[in-house]
Amino acid sequence: MPIVEVNPPNQWRTETPGHDGWQRTPRGTGAKKYFMVSTDSHANEPATLWAERIEPEYRERVPRVIVDEDGVKWRISEGHRPNRLRDQALEGEDDLRSKAGADPEERLKDMAHDGIDAEIIFPNKGLSMWATPDAKFAQAQCRVYNTWAWETFKAYNDKMSPAACIATGDFDGAMAEIERTAKLGFRALTLPCKPVWGAHEVEHPNYNLPMFDPMWVLIEETGLPIT
Repeated sequence: MPIVEVNPPNQWRTETPGHDGWQRTPRGTGAKKYFMVSTDSHANEPATLWAERIEPEYRERVPRVIVDEDGVKWRISEGHRPNRLRDQALEGEDDLRSKAGADPEERLKDMAHDGIDAEIIFPNKGLSMWATPDAKFAQAQCRVYNTWAWETFKAYNDKMSPAACIATGDFDGAMAEIERTAKLGFRALTLPCKPVWGAHEVEHPNYNLPMFDPMWVLIEETGLPIT
């Protein structure tokens, strides 16, 4: 972990009581350390990942940043209203934290510093993959993320386990991606809270319908937990 001068907004972090006198501790340097698993960690994907890897027919639709005629930056995603972005210069620990998690070896160092023995990893920028009513487009984004996540973390899967992302609104695509990621060696799956993005529509399929029974059977056969 690089030594960084603590800037004033983060000074409070240095003023905790510490763990002196504790019989057990989660800290990496402590005696009788607890086994600590982070169950909600996130990747730090390259910003250009989907634009570079997705099929050509989807390339102009991936979430992106545009600059309007007034020089204002906007984040564009099919499932959200345009979101204005403001440039902000980060310093000290905040700047270091914004860059963390991209490289697995550096990530291991951060985990050791924090006393984390293993982690389950979800997308970061990729959380917008499901934010589209076009389930096949969502699935295409999930495939890109899953392939990248496995390339990045497969050698570290005992300590850093990415969850495979599945777009369940595309049923056939979901079945294929569950099989593909299970065969690769993923240790968990993550599904959207409802198959089709957006507000409730009575015509939309939902997980309690019989059409999804084969998917639950397949997931049970893989033995993978789901979130």
